[in-house]
Amino acid sequence: MLALKARNSPRIPGVVHERSQSGETVYVEPREAVYHSNRLVEVESAMRAEEARILGELSRHFVESWEPLSEASARLAEWELAHVGQLYCARYGARVPDVATFDPSRPHVRGLVLRGARHPLLAEQALEGTLAEVVPIDVRLGGDFDLLVITGPNTGGKTLALKTVGIAAFSLRLGWPFPCGEGSRVPLYDGIVADIGDEQEIRQSLSTFASHLERIRAGLEHASGRTLFLLDELGGGTDPAEGAALGEALLEHLLELGAPTVATTHLGKLKEFCFSHERAENASVEFDPISLRPRFRLLVGTPGESNALAIAERRGLSRKIVARARERLERRDRDTTELLAKLRGASEHAESVRRAAEARLEDAERSARAAAEREAELARRGELVEAEAQRGLEERVRDARRVLDEARALAAQVPGDKAKALREALERTEMALTRASLTERRKAFLEALDKGQMVYIPRYRQRCQVRKVDRAARKLTVKLGGMDLAVTFDEVTWYESL
Repeated sequence: MLALKARNSPRIPGVVHERSQSGETVYVEPREAVYHSNRLVEVESAMRAEEARILGELSRHFVESWEPLSEASARLAEWELAHVGQLYCARYGARVPDVATFDPSRPHVRGLVLRGARHPLLAEQALEGTLAEVVPIDVRLGGDFDLLVITGPNTGGKTLALKTVGIAAFSLRLGWPFPCGEGSRVPLYDGIVADIGDEQEIRQSLSTFASHLERIRAGLEHASGRTLFLLDELGGGTDPAEGAALGEALLEHLLELGAPTVATTHLGKLKEFCFSHERAENASVEFDPISLRPRFRLLVGTPGESNALAIAERRGLSRKIVARARERLERRDRDTTELLAKLRGASEHAESVRRAAEARLEDAERSARAAAEREAELARRGELVEAEAQRGLEERVRDARRVLDEARALAAQVPGDKAKALREALERTEMALTRASLTERRKAFLEALDKGQMVYIPRYRQRCQVRKVDRAARKLTVKLGGMDLAVTFDEVTWYESL
């Protein structure tokens, strides 16, 4: 396209495409360029048509190959997920827990057991260096008890333990590894009801207590013995007496359902609840009474204390107020406090004994697995030694048979009765060689020979498929390459050359 003064445009023959607003300038496409412009338009149009044709052809092939492509895509996705899972295991020390059962008749594999479990987010922070240490926890549920009530001070790790159990259950449902130790197992729960946090539902005009009840009510509608309940700060957000009564009623209902439940609370009445119900157990998060710092370790079988007075005193609240509160508490709950202290000591001792027993059981299981592996290795080596001995024996028998064949050829030249006696001697030798070469394993191999079976022929150093078996003549036909080959029983074996 050329821009020309209007008075000069007749000098260049061509097509005028446009004129400026002033009319002084015109835009002319020279005649020589018209052909090439038209040709360019044609080529571009042909390119677009070819692209459309190719895309249509590819789409048709894609539709025709949809099933194998879909299957390949699914397999690739599975492989990628497995690869990512393996990297996650290596990076965070994770594993997929064993699948536990709900069957009461199999207590050794029943219920949830987490050993050395760590919350995935905390494990990531520790790996990145933003967290100094992650204290692993051990949790049990559904074996000896269906209800675990965790108590202890705020910021001690109660809710974290609750979330760790929930994430472990979800991870198993997804087939995804979870940061835990060897020996961990998790049931395949049908559902998980989680009431964690104290968010108020402002849009629905619900208080903290009402929002708790709404989530619990929705979960109870479809609850069963295979539904995991995770209840945070049970009985909180309302009058302690009424909250404790409602909490006890709810826990009794869940025990009647057999629904595995983990609940956290500050209410002393719910601690006592576990002492009066067979399938309920207390737990607490370890707390240092000297430094007033949580140790985050979960102690199953040990009821916890809130340590509210000690924390208030350490935080600078008036000693006079704290002393008055402590005096009233001791007057009211002195006997209960002493009893809980004794129970705590006994439970901690029982838990330590249980852990030691589990450690010894794990050692015994590892020793048993190692012994089984050694036994299998010895059996494999024994088979190799037997195969080597059998091969040496068969090679010697084949050499002896070749000598017998030569002797038979010479016997034809011996006259009269001597030839008969010689042939009889050769037959006896043949029978002796046959008996010598037949170990029990070889007898079983020869008896099992059948069409379609694979055998090894040492002479050709190849495995071949059996086409036909003639037991009377002790011969078989095998496929060697593209041809059929007749061989004797003595020429085949089940093992390849060592």
